[in-house]
Amino acid sequence: MLEAELQAKLATAATALYRGLAPYTTDEDHMQLLKTNLLSTPCLWVGTGFAFPAVSAFQAPASDSLHTSSPSRTGMGLDSTTGSTFSAQLQQIQLLYLVPQAVLQDEKAVSTLQALQVPRHWDLAAYAIALAVLAERSAGRALSEQELELALLLADAAAAAQMGTGSTRLLQQDHVVAAANALKVAAAGPGGVVGTGGADLLVVPDADGVMAAPSELYFNDAAWLGAEGLRLAHAGLRQDTAEALGVRSMRWVVCGC
Repeated sequence: MLEAELQAKLATAATALYRGLAPYTTDEDHMQLLKTNLLSTPCLWVGTGFAFPAVSAFQAPASDSLHTSSPSRTGMGLDSTTGSTFSAQLQQIQLLYLVPQAVLQDEKAVSTLQALQVPRHWDLAAYAIALAVLAERSAGRALSEQELELALLLADAAAAAQMGTGSTRLLQQDHVVAAANALKVAAAGPGGVVGTGGADLLVVPDADGVMAAPSELYFNDAAWLGAEGLRLAHAGLRQDTAEALGVRSMRWVVCGC
């Protein structure tokens, strides 16, 4: 953890750099150069270090943008009743980040970060990367209870973001893939082997709490049919969340109804 005095100096310096870049964001050639050199790198000061724009945002999500009122979300290890608590948890374990107030107070610095595609709130790409990093940290094992609870909240948030955009094309953008790959490699540690980003970036927990691609899973909406040979999504994953993220219906697959 950086000392408070050093944090303050870095915040001042980073804000000045962003402010100095603001005039160049209105020129197409200069802006292309900035995107090429900065968008796919951890260039955003977040108070304790630098983060990728793809996993950062200006504001925490509103509490009503998450499915925190679901009965399956009660009794969790973290207080999931507010978006601010959710965002604090994500920042604490270094999955997602928020632009600090010191930077937000400078209008020109903010305009530079907006040009670098830092979103107002975390988007589908941010939540997908967070889930992928959580998966890499687990190294193929079942998630702990707290990790599972967080993964289910992240899946809910990703589904809400996905339904808002209607597309997963954001996950194919170069800066998103670059951020995802770099963060997954860091999470896997020395000797770890990770897949590339893109369409296969999104993962959710299966019935055993092991992270998997939604296309490999089924949600159990026909328990009376039996699920032999099918890999089921975790029971805590809401059906509407599962559907939005690409998990298939067991009933449709088994009986076409």
